[in-house]
Amino acid sequence: MLKSFKIATASLALTAAALVAQPAAAGLVTLTFDDLEHADPGITALGTTYKNRGFQLTTTDPFGLFNEGTLRPNSLGESTLLAPRAGYTVTLEQTSGDPFDLLSFDISGGALGASEGVPVDITITKSDNTVFAYSFMMDRLDGLETVTPATLGYEFQDIIQAQFSTRNKFDNVVLGVAGDNGGGTPIAEPGTLALAGLGMLGIAAAMRRREEDVAAQTAATIEGPTHTL
Repeated sequence: MLKSFKIATASLALTAAALVAQPAAAGLVTLTFDDLEHADPGITALGTTYKNRGFQLTTTDPFGLFNEGTLRPNSLGESTLLAPRAGYTVTLEQTSGDPFDLLSFDISGGALGASEGVPVDITITKSDNTVFAYSFMMDRLDGLETVTPATLGYEFQDIIQAQFSTRNKFDNVVLGVAGDNGGGTPIAEPGTLALAGLGMLGIAAAMRRREEDVAAQTAATIEGPTHTL
């Protein structure tokens, strides 16, 4: 009986440990490109790939991506990522290759001097490798406009890649990620920790009771029956 009780105790302990090891809830990552900011009228070449906060943006344009100084005409006064030439793509993905949600992004409408609205084509690759294509037209307003896929009837969730085909500026790209997106140790939620703690306390109490029962039975066996002569 004691042996079987130990097996059950080990099983409960493993269950509690599994509860503690559950990953943290999904979080948000916002790419603001503030790390590129420079208060001058110049322009900075970034190469074909820009990486930050566990994500990367890669262009097929051999001229690469750019960042304008906040004092440059039409810079919008913000630190943005610039894809300056039409006919090429910019691909957004996690450097780890893990899926994510694209919740919203700011994009320029007419600050690049287009005579009409700016077309934006987006190709989404889901985690199951299905591919969806979307297209919409930005208006001719200067400055940045926030695009929320859900308001357009699009679902940019559980994706591994978002490919933009446009000539535009990007800022404030809001992304949903699982865990802490930093490779850290997953942290259980307070309720999970409390449940695991109660489980361990229950195990300890049961073990104490069992030990007391075994001790009492052993003492009775040693003393043996009492006979009156």
